[in-house]
Amino acid sequence: MPLSDLWRAEDDGSEDPEAENEILKNRVRTEAARSGARLAREKRKSTAAKSVESDGKENMFARRLQKEYLSHAGRSLTLGQRPFSDKDSQVEVGAKQQVARERARCAWSLLKALGTMVQNLLQPSGKAARHLVNVCTADDTSTALKPAMGDRNVVCTIMNTVESALIRYDDGSWECMYIPTPLQVLNTSTASSIHASFASWLLVSSSGVGFRWLSLGVQNNVLQSVEWKSCIMVGDALKANACAWKAETKLLLSDSALPKTLGLRVKCSLHQLGLIRKPAVLSVSSYWTTLVRLGHLYETHSIPVFEYPDEMAQWDRRARWLQAGFKCTASKTWSAMLNDMMQFVNGDSTETTLHHYCKVGVGGAPSCCDSDEESVCKLLSHLVPFWCRGYQTPLLYRMKHYGPASSFMKLGCCWFNFLPQALGYMEASRQGSDSEIGRLVDTFLADSGGAFPAGADFERLLADVMDSDESFAAKNGARRGMVVQEVVKPDFAQSSILIDSVINPMEFGVNFLLGHSKVLHNLSYVGRGHPDHEKLKKDANDRFLQVVTGRLGERIISQYIGFLETGLDETVQMGGLNMNEASLAKIIVLVLVCISDVYRRFIAEFSVPPWTLFTLLGQSTADFLTSWRDLEAKDRKCKACVDPQMTRKLLQSFPDLASKPADFQERTCQEIQGILQDISEIAPTGSDSVELKNGQVQWSASKRGRQNVKGPKSRTEVSLLHAATKSYLWAKDIAGAQTLPSKAVSSGIRKMAGWNVFQRDRMQNQTFSQDDYKARVRELSAEWKRMPDEEKAAFQIEANYQQGLLDDLAQTPLPTKDHTDEKKENVWRNGAKKLSARRLELNTEAFQQHPLWSLPSQFADSFGAVKEAWIDVLSDDKDIAVNLGETLHQALDERPKGEVDTDAYLLGVMLKKPCMQILVEAAVIEEAAHGISEIQLCSGTGIPKFRYSHEIFHEFCKGNLSSTLPDLTVTVEAWTCEAFFGEQRQVKIRSGMLISAFEVTVRKPVTKKPINVKIPFGLSIPKGKKVRKEHKVKNSVAKQKKVQQSEFPMPGIGAAAESCGAEPDSGSDTFSEDSGDEVEVEQEAEHVVPASSTVAQEELQLAELKREMEAVDSIRDKAAERIQAGKIPPSSFFSKEIGLDSGGIAVTGRAVCLACKKPIMKGSVRFSWYYSKVRPHGWLHSFCLLQHAKQTDVEQKTAEKLQKMTRLKAGQNDPGEKAIAEAAVNILKGLA
Repeated sequence: MPLSDLWRAEDDGSEDPEAENEILKNRVRTEAARSGARLAREKRKSTAAKSVESDGKENMFARRLQKEYLSHAGRSLTLGQRPFSDKDSQVEVGAKQQVARERARCAWSLLKALGTMVQNLLQPSGKAARHLVNVCTADDTSTALKPAMGDRNVVCTIMNTVESALIRYDDGSWECMYIPTPLQVLNTSTASSIHASFASWLLVSSSGVGFRWLSLGVQNNVLQSVEWKSCIMVGDALKANACAWKAETKLLLSDSALPKTLGLRVKCSLHQLGLIRKPAVLSVSSYWTTLVRLGHLYETHSIPVFEYPDEMAQWDRRARWLQAGFKCTASKTWSAMLNDMMQFVNGDSTETTLHHYCKVGVGGAPSCCDSDEESVCKLLSHLVPFWCRGYQTPLLYRMKHYGPASSFMKLGCCWFNFLPQALGYMEASRQGSDSEIGRLVDTFLADSGGAFPAGADFERLLADVMDSDESFAAKNGARRGMVVQEVVKPDFAQSSILIDSVINPMEFGVNFLLGHSKVLHNLSYVGRGHPDHEKLKKDANDRFLQVVTGRLGERIISQYIGFLETGLDETVQMGGLNMNEASLAKIIVLVLVCISDVYRRFIAEFSVPPWTLFTLLGQSTADFLTSWRDLEAKDRKCKACVDPQMTRKLLQSFPDLASKPADFQERTCQEIQGILQDISEIAPTGSDSVELKNGQVQWSASKRGRQNVKGPKSRTEVSLLHAATKSYLWAKDIAGAQTLPSKAVSSGIRKMAGWNVFQRDRMQNQTFSQDDYKARVRELSAEWKRMPDEEKAAFQIEANYQQGLLDDLAQTPLPTKDHTDEKKENVWRNGAKKLSARRLELNTEAFQQHPLWSLPSQFADSFGAVKEAWIDVLSDDKDIAVNLGETLHQALDERPKGEVDTDAYLLGVMLKKPCMQILVEAAVIEEAAHGISEIQLCSGTGIPKFRYSHEIFHEFCKGNLSSTLPDLTVTVEAWTCEAFFGEQRQVKIRSGMLISAFEVTVRKPVTKKPINVKIPFGLSIPKGKKVRKEHKVKNSVAKQKKVQQSEFPMPGIGAAAESCGAEPDSGSDTFSEDSGDEVEVEQEAEHVVPASSTVAQEELQLAELKREMEAVDSIRDKAAERIQAGKIPPSSFFSKEIGLDSGGIAVTGRAVCLACKKPIMKGSVRFSWYYSKVRPHGWLHSFCLLQHAKQTDVEQKTAEKLQKMTRLKAGQNDPGEKAIAEAAVNILKGLA
């Protein structure tokens, strides 16, 4: 065929024209149908594609929310650390708004999931809940927050709770769940405010489920189907917690409480151990205050030998003793650093010089150090990271974290007396030049960045501001001087060893209680999903019973007895403790104080009901009935000897048990033991979980330096999501240990061939460079091509065998963290490693299908803290904001004012006929900085609340007519109001002048008329002479104070409802009937008599120390606030004359001397010097000032300013001011 035929344009046509025409007609007739069919097909495909695309987008959106807000990868975003490049751009504003909307969506999805899950757990299908145990660990703390109105940050008291629940069903099954809760701001420190806050999230309370659960859709009658309900409150032994629990108890014993509801209050045993330890620590003068100040201030020799000395064994034994006594709660890295440091500095630690015995290599073995310089560098690499780290001090005022701090101080004093020497050297070299070793340390720190390098611009800017703050420098120098003054004393090291040895037995109890908390975390976070859940329940039950039956107290006392028998002698031998009569007498006194207090708190307090109920566990029916009769007899004999919340309720539920039939007694015994068993398996004995949450919430709500303080909505949502994410990460670790490997490989492998086996065989056990390897591969490739097929067959058989082994291996998942993989024989090792990526898919599938995620008490899945299917991706952002406003952000009924029995209103429209006033609810906010009262509208639901005056009065009278107060009055005060502009130019309202005040008596006092008695014989009763009362001039100051203490002045207010019959707070441990009294949050519920006058004096010093720390921190906070507000102090200013300006203490080590160009040591005396009229001042060493003044010909002016400076600072008691004055005197001597 010619090629031209391939592109001929003409068609030969058909041989039958009629048939061709018929075909064309049919085609025309069916063209419309085909077009319609084609369009229909395309439309169906488009609809299906859009549906798939829509579902995919929704799934991708939910997965992204899980990743960014509800998983470990998104914790930084959850905590508000999402990075933005340009902070002033509109892009960042829009991105922040998007983050707020997405975070609110996650919070709302979590709340909906919690409400549904609780409803399903309490009312399941096919079974009934037999017993519900609700545990709430509550604690309050302070943090900086941003108010709802205004930009100025305020320090608020917040409450955090850690809540869990255990549900036992009638078929014997059980579920344990963790309930994430947000932070709650306490508007007042009254008992009713604290009670309302922790009760709002309770599943079991005196009135049923808490207020928050009702707003989430949980039915109010959900607890009616539960046979027994138990509410357990755990907290510190503070008066505020005792008052809050007393308010709950009062409601729990009322007629309106749910039947068969038990209550139990557990005091934090960790806090109790801290209170026991307190008098022992304070028994040494100035030791505790020095320890705290040093904690807040935290920011050699080489000898070559061929054989170690004979004394090395004794030195090593003492080093192991010191290492065993060192306590660290931060990480294992610090303990490893101590071990490495002690192995390097291996000399006699009782001396004052650091010795390193460097063993020289023999027979070709490498030496320890090649030179003295290397030995010094290695020494610094061990010393600087360890000793510059310090120890934890956030909770030292309440005697927590004392163990690590005390062991750090003992180690520093016993190990070459290193810490006192270092601090003494720092103080002695404040006015001297840096030595060679000091410059070497500075170089080492500059190169390595220190243990904790600060890379944030904010921290550098804050350091610059603090560098120019002389008040901060003076206070810091004074604190350092006081620390050094105490540490360098000869008896300080002895005191540190003595105190650490005395309180060491209590560390056993601390570790025991922390272990109990870890067991409860596994139960509450994972529940039945934990592989050892039955073992965990048994362990939790055993630890709880050891505490409440007094066995833990007995074990701690036995530790003290062992210390007196053997431990004290070991401390004398190893620690070098001087044992004279005075020291031995002090040790005996301290041990007696400690063991007697342990007996009181851990044995005697647990020997009464309700704790004696737990001795019924494990008893037979006969023993149970005997113990039950003893409880009934005690209740009849003394009502105050039996707690009404739990023991008496159980006694009343099963009265006269001895007269009941035997089968009823058996069932009752099992039921009561089951209730006690449930409580012992879930109830904690410490509040460390909520203490950790306090620190996490403080960081997430304001961060250090208050550089990112959150508003009301964001801080609540962030704390809620953070709590949920924490439980998810805990559950993820448990499930991942059973399914996921510790490491994953992301490479792959192709199918093996004979060439692979041939190449491995020829290149085995050989090392090549890159070029040699390529050349060798080319040679082997040529050889493989020349090889006959008969020889290739052997390699191909081996390849097929290896491929079969790899295929079998690919069908099994990677070994998990808890198990190790058995090595497969004859498997290509590199090929097996490359198969890890494929095998990891099996692990991931097993992790996603783990039974833990399908538990009814688990609201998370394998991807995030909220299941993907439970994330609400369809609701509008406005609807979610409204839902959160009605649930999470809805204000409690607690009135946010200074006194519970006072209301404040703003007068709105007033009608004359009929007489009617419409008032607006208002709250009063004090601003101490301005000395005024600011009035803010109450807007719990977004709009102010309006009330009629007669309704307010009627409701108040209705709620108090049944009161037992003999005379009840209502005081109404009317104030004018004034409007003013705040700092941010927003309109605010404040009180003006008191217009009028009057009282309305609700209940008139009934007075009886005297009876006329007739006396015979015409006598009459002598009447006493009337004595005119002396006129007393009213104190205007007291009157003014009284007006201020009522309620803050209100404009046109009916500031109402002051109860005149209420008795003032007695100040004792008992709580008055009116729960509106202010309660000191940190006040202990009981007052212990000091063991000695030293202890009493040290307790007074604690308050001074706290005020000292607050004063120093306030300077830093104010500087940080100025930076945030954009009011940064000017870094440069002008001077009219050249020369000396002032003296001060260097607060950092970054300033450089103008004369010698060397850094000025931190804490040393320095002088500011103006070297130009158009440039900022520089700094001079105190020893460089004299020479610099002579070189610049300003000696006379310098002398005059130094004399003036000496006169001003000579009479100061501050150590920093004294140091400046002494330096000025020394310079004047040189000028003379």
